[in-house]
Amino acid sequence: MKKIYLLSLAAVAALPSTLMAEIPEGYYDNLKGLSGADLKNAIYNTIKNPKAPGYGPGANKTWWAFYETDQLPDGTYLNRYSDLKFEVGERGSRPKKDIKGTTNSKGNYIEMNIEHSFPKSWWGGTEGTIYNDLFNLYPSDNSTNSAKSNLVMDRVANVSTDDGYTKIGKGTNVSENVWEPIDKYKGDFSRGYMYMISAWQNYTWVKVGLQFLDNNQYPTFKQWAADLYSEWCRLDEPDEIEINRNDAVYKIQGNRNPYIDFPNLFEYLWGDSTACTFDPEKTVVAGGGTYRPAAPLDPANPNHYYRMEILYAADYTKGDNGVTETTVKAPGSSSKVWNRSTQYGWVANSFIGGTRYDSDATLYTEEIDLAATTNAYMQFEHAVNFLPGKCADYLTVSVICDGVDTPINDVVTWPAGNLWSFIKSGIIDLSAYAGKKVKIGFRYTSTTSTCGAWEIKSIELRGGSTSGIDNIFDTPVKFDPSLPAEYYTIDGRRVHPSTSGLLIVRQRGRTYKILR
Repeated sequence: MKKIYLLSLAAVAALPSTLMAEIPEGYYDNLKGLSGADLKNAIYNTIKNPKAPGYGPGANKTWWAFYETDQLPDGTYLNRYSDLKFEVGERGSRPKKDIKGTTNSKGNYIEMNIEHSFPKSWWGGTEGTIYNDLFNLYPSDNSTNSAKSNLVMDRVANVSTDDGYTKIGKGTNVSENVWEPIDKYKGDFSRGYMYMISAWQNYTWVKVGLQFLDNNQYPTFKQWAADLYSEWCRLDEPDEIEINRNDAVYKIQGNRNPYIDFPNLFEYLWGDSTACTFDPEKTVVAGGGTYRPAAPLDPANPNHYYRMEILYAADYTKGDNGVTETTVKAPGSSSKVWNRSTQYGWVANSFIGGTRYDSDATLYTEEIDLAATTNAYMQFEHAVNFLPGKCADYLTVSVICDGVDTPINDVVTWPAGNLWSFIKSGIIDLSAYAGKKVKIGFRYTSTTSTCGAWEIKSIELRGGSTSGIDNIFDTPVKFDPSLPAEYYTIDGRRVHPSTSGLLIVRQRGRTYKILR
């Protein structure tokens, strides 16, 4: 059943010229030729570890994201659980009543909640990225949210409540209470469940979740659930709203729901094509069109940054990562300007005890070896506050090579300077330093009148060689499977990491020939 929405002219103008899903080139190449458990595992490796926003209201949190992912053209939130409509209001805020001012039995306004379609109790209640994953979160009125609770999604056999959107009652396949969505969202929720057991297949399912899940990599769904959710995916294919939401979530947290991008993908795992291998180039793409395989990797093209090997990566919320600090002037009685936080990374701040101090200190990364590359690029995450429009006047990013310190402020993307929101620096070309060893410096300065705060959360360098195979070793090499690598046949065709035979493997700036 296709869903139909009446869009304003402004909304129509804002839509892509085609409704086809905006799948990044080559994003699903590693799914080609796989089936069953291998296919599901490849999906996991493609979509795992999303960079989900924080949870709740406020900047760069769930309600901030819902403003982009779930706002309808009429300025209300899409509520998939009931017919109550809520105005969006200020970005990042949570609506406290619907447009009619509906109240509950206690006389309180019905508000909007963040609803976990896949409740946290099913994975043991831990929070973190899985709890914040936007593909599992939707705006919902708190009345239906409370009634739905942590019930399994099933076809209701004996209805106890039905508001025209959400039914609750004894299930067809589960003897206890279950919930059933309205027809036009049955495919949405089914594809959401498929996403959750794929992106988070490393989790153990517990309690109520075991009514429809088994703790195995594949098929994971119990047979009745696989059959029912497949049926609902056929009934309700991805529509314009769902396709656009997939694209919007991707822009926020960097991963996609493949069951939206490929409406027939579920058939290869739980439906009528489990005996067949999947090929993203020969199947249906949401909205029509065809899948675009990756163009040949060009290390000289910064647009290919995310396809290049990771040469160096440091997450400063998790460790020092070998940094050093040179302090010219420390604030007050302190000996340091830079201090590490497990929440924010390395933080420089000279506003102490209500007083602004003069300070000057530089944080240096450990030495980074670019010896095996001809092209290298850098990107880091940072946040700046209390320096509106003045970041580059008091903060400096530089590259240190061969004893020369070269500022690169002019190619850094700077935050607005008045928020705690992290942004990426943009992809910075360091190819001039390829073949050498470098350090990256972050210099912080302040005065008694202007004293900002600078947070460096993470840093990453990627790169490659345009000269092709640079070093070949005939002796088989044992690789650490936790490190990123690219696998190719001897004729240059990229293949899945599980492929056997004679392979060319590129990893951390080197290329090897292996036989397995």
